Amino acid sequence: MSDWLHSLPVLWMALLVFGFTYFVTAAIYAVVAVIAVGERAQSFRSIAIIGLPLLWQCGSSQLG
Repeated sequence: MSDWLHSLPVLWMALLVFGFTYFVTAAIYAVVAVIAVGERAQSFRSIAIIGLPLLWQCGSSQLG
């Protein structure tokens, strides 16, 4: 079933995988944007404010 994917050149395979990842991420973002209204919007904002610096620290600590 996945023979067509494995037979693609590396460049096309990378474009396909990254494109699929982009569309899945866009769909998740759209769902969250639709759900985040009113009180839920404040909750999502507070999670983002707390969570993003923590993710930044985790990523930078692994780099160096």
